[in-house]
Amino acid sequence: MSANEGELRDAQKVVRNFSLKAYAEDPDDDLAKSLIIAEVDAETEKSEETLKKQWMQMFERNDVQALNQDESILARPTDDLAQAYENFLKRLPKYHQARIEDGPPSLNVVIDALTVAEDTWKNNREKTKAGRMKVLFGKVAQNLNGYTELFAIIPRSGR
Repeated sequence: MSANEGELRDAQKVVRNFSLKAYAEDPDDDLAKSLIIAEVDAETEKSEETLKKQWMQMFERNDVQALNQDESILARPTDDLAQAYENFLKRLPKYHQARIEDGPPSLNVVIDALTVAEDTWKNNREKTKAGRMKVLFGKVAQNLNGYTELFAIIPRSGR
């Protein structure tokens, strides 16, 4: 790290401390609000960049021998997770597929994708012989439920 980078980090730390102190002393002050919002935005942007970098690293295929011990322990499960996510994306309709390069999906995107996957699975299941039989049995049971009053006139011993 160069001297300029060290000075920049020190200056950022001073600004951050001042922002937090000013906001703590007077939360209604517009300047203090602006400073704290700017600090939060900067931290959010920094964490989003870190998250995207980590996301992209998950999809890079690494040479296990080149990794340190901790990384090599995690390499196999990470590769399996990346492969499972890629396979999941391939099975979704084109309009729901996300590009890996765009970064990690938001929670809403994951929920939408899972909903589409569940609907597709239900539709496919209903098209099978067992699925059609289940639907037919449900209709028969509903119809029989409608005839409960009619069945009430039949003596119990005759059932």
